[in-house]
Amino acid sequence: MKYFKFYNLLCLIICCILISHTASAQLVVTPSVSAATLAATLAGPGVVILAPVLTCPSESNGTFTSTGTLLAMSNGIVLTNGKASACAGPEGTLVSFVTGGGSDALMAPLLPAGTTTVDACFLDFKMVAQGDSIGFNYQFGSEEYRNAVCSQYTDVFAFFISGPGITGSQNIATVPGTAIPVEINSVNNGTIGTVGGSNIANCHALGAGSPFTTYYIDNTGGTQMSYRGYTTKFRAVHAVNPCDTYHLHISIVDAGNAQYDSGVFLEGASLTSNNYGFNHSDSIGATINGVSHTIVKGCSPTTVNLVAAHANPVATVLNLSFGGTAINGSDIVAVPTTVTLPADSTTVQLNIQGIPTPPGGSKVFTIYLNGVCGILDSLSVNILDTPYAYIITPDTSVCSGQSFQIQVAASAGLVYNWTPASGLSSTTVMEPICTPTVSSTYMMVAILPNSGCPPDTSHINVSISGIGISILTPDTSFCLGQSVRIRVNGSDSFSYLWTPVGGLDSTNIKDPVATPTVTTTYMVNATSSTGCDVSASVTISIVSVAASILTPDTTICKGASVQVIANGPPALTYQWLPTAGIPISNILDPIISPDTSATYYLTGIVPGCSGFMDSIKIDVQPHPVVYIGGNLNVCKHDTVHFTAFVSPDWYTHYIYNWSPATGLDNTSTSAVVFTAGDSTNLIVMVSTPAGCKGGDSTEVMVHNIGSISINDTTICPHDSIQLKPETLDQLLTYQWHPGIYLSDSNAVNPWAYAITSQCYWAIATNQYGCHDTISLNLSVHPNAVIYLVDSVTLCPGESYQITPQTNCTSFSWSPPSGLNSNNISNPVVNAEINTKYIVTGATEWGCMTKDSIDIYIGNTLLAVPNAFTPGNGANNLLKILKRGIATLNYFRIYNRWGNLVYESNDIDEGWDGTYHGVAQPFGVFVYTIEANTNTGVVFKQHGNVTLIR
Repeated sequence: MKYFKFYNLLCLIICCILISHTASAQLVVTPSVSAATLAATLAGPGVVILAPVLTCPSESNGTFTSTGTLLAMSNGIVLTNGKASACAGPEGTLVSFVTGGGSDALMAPLLPAGTTTVDACFLDFKMVAQGDSIGFNYQFGSEEYRNAVCSQYTDVFAFFISGPGITGSQNIATVPGTAIPVEINSVNNGTIGTVGGSNIANCHALGAGSPFTTYYIDNTGGTQMSYRGYTTKFRAVHAVNPCDTYHLHISIVDAGNAQYDSGVFLEGASLTSNNYGFNHSDSIGATINGVSHTIVKGCSPTTVNLVAAHANPVATVLNLSFGGTAINGSDIVAVPTTVTLPADSTTVQLNIQGIPTPPGGSKVFTIYLNGVCGILDSLSVNILDTPYAYIITPDTSVCSGQSFQIQVAASAGLVYNWTPASGLSSTTVMEPICTPTVSSTYMMVAILPNSGCPPDTSHINVSISGIGISILTPDTSFCLGQSVRIRVNGSDSFSYLWTPVGGLDSTNIKDPVATPTVTTTYMVNATSSTGCDVSASVTISIVSVAASILTPDTTICKGASVQVIANGPPALTYQWLPTAGIPISNILDPIISPDTSATYYLTGIVPGCSGFMDSIKIDVQPHPVVYIGGNLNVCKHDTVHFTAFVSPDWYTHYIYNWSPATGLDNTSTSAVVFTAGDSTNLIVMVSTPAGCKGGDSTEVMVHNIGSISINDTTICPHDSIQLKPETLDQLLTYQWHPGIYLSDSNAVNPWAYAITSQCYWAIATNQYGCHDTISLNLSVHPNAVIYLVDSVTLCPGESYQITPQTNCTSFSWSPPSGLNSNNISNPVVNAEINTKYIVTGATEWGCMTKDSIDIYIGNTLLAVPNAFTPGNGANNLLKILKRGIATLNYFRIYNRWGNLVYESNDIDEGWDGTYHGVAQPFGVFVYTIEANTNTGVVFKQHGNVTLIR
């Protein structure tokens, strides 16, 4: 029973693992991408890709990402002779797709004689490598596995490379250690297929060791990828000349028939050269003051690693140069101009350390790694001055409770720690506020984070001094007009200052006499000879008459009355002042009918105290009389100024309300500006804050000139255009400004012959004398310009890129023959005969011009250098220098004894300075050449060449 429980649990665990793996494993293909995207995805360090061209049905190519699949690569590109999107999915679901792709002639040498190719998909591009070899990673998969193995129907793919030093086009997709192409018959499980004609001999015929079963991956029952089988990951490699341009042709086709599909997966960024560079992923320096890759003079150094793509069996000398604002050997410890990468190593290290110098500001030190083709890589390090921080406030003495700010001189970016914390506003700021309660020594420690620099320390001593006083007179109360002397217990040597000043006989004596009119708190500040001070206070209260006016300050129109309501004890005797407008002035709640604005005061008397109690202000406002003028005739859009004249004019708080608001710049001022729109009856109402009102109106009759419009326009130089205003009013007259370049400045529709851009405006007038203004911008575009050199002479087979100086944006070249394009500005010419090419160009505004260039085809040119140095850079081989097309009959070299030391009929090969494998000494050698140019001319030449060592 326990066995079955364990077995069930084990099955459950295995299922969970399988489900988890299936869920995480995934192949995602994005089909139909451009040649540029495919090439850019494949390109890696040390390689520059040029002019990618894709000859492939859109559905047959794409990019991919892979997680947990049979592909030993996470991303890259895929080329198929079927559908790229069908590569993802369970094995066995793939069907054959006829894509309509054509054939690939380069594949013929890899196939049995007479085998046709269809559904071709190939990517071509040029490349330039920094190193002496290139390579990239790939895996091949096919649906032809299991049924077409060792048959004549095997799909073929190849990677052809051609260029300097390579004869013809060579396939570099070969089984490691052999020259056997990677295909169905060379890499499989060793079991022949089921189709007719399958025979193991077809696999053995490819070469020794074929088929190579160790490189085969069986995908039977696979869930993420659809092909039946795959190869392991191979790397295609080939030697190249640094800086030379090579052509790569990556192709896959259906061979023999269009049944069953295959695909080749190329790893992203795997097309690389054995280049050198800096390891930018290293932690170089530190991030200091928000700036990364930084070191500080006199503090921690940093290291920089130079890395190689692969190890060499011999030591390699790398050349360095320097730039930036930091000086090598002055700002930093001198870095050598060469560094040696040890044999069989891929890394060499440099130390960068700043030299302590007087502050000069932050600097940048840039290291350049120089290669055969120029600068291979660069890296920059930021150099900061040595940090500093010190307290510039001297030791000091302060009064108890007194504050001051500690002043510090320091460089930027420091982190601070002050001790002790007592009495400081902050322990982490550069200049804290110090309010000590006891004498203390404050210590500052400043550190520049991440710099490795030692901390800067400084301290300041602060001592405390203090004084004390007290007021002997207690808080007291009395009636208005009474006085009291305030007594203070304190030294006569102190300086005293009292506030507020109201009611005091003196503000700078020790014991002043106070006679306040309102309840007041008096504050005295005593200052000692050392500058310390202390404060004390006393409050003197005034007994008030308990009566108040409840009615607030009031505004009325002239002639109205106000019933005043007041509150007070009946025992008081009341009196209102002034008495004008008050029939009974000695009662608490009188009726006041003022003739002018006035403030009325209520006073009262109580035994022992008497005086002012409260007041009310009554604002009396006039009834306004308004006049704005008579009726008026105006033109539409004219402006008219209206002013409301109001009497009495001594009142300054009138409120204005104009209506209707349409056409007015303001509706609430005495003077307004009316912009004529439609005829209207303009009304103004004037009132005071109390609602006293008056008003006036006027009739404004508006005459309309009608709508006129004209649009901005453009012309090319030397063209003309007629100006045509659009309006319904045909009786208008016009005056155009300025009159230059116009046929008639008084015409309704003048012709404009502007030679430069011009703004024209016109005044239109109707029969009522109303005016309107229209304007337009007449833009004159620049002349179309194309400048070509008169002629160019090429050798047979050479090309030339025409590069005109022009401001045109569209082009048409004639004749189109010999051009890579006839509608671009800079086509490449590859003419076979003398040809005159004519270009017609137009600017973005349609202005046009023409120019021409003569392309002359000259003769093939051959030459031989008069000296060479074997094994040293570009002159390591003695080769024939060729411009044009020619075939070599022979190239022979003799030593001074007449011995033939070298012979070749390959015009691209050369002598390396050896004879029977032995390096020849310094000396003069004789050569003779015979070659045929493409025009049939026989070229013969002999001469001397010096071998230099």
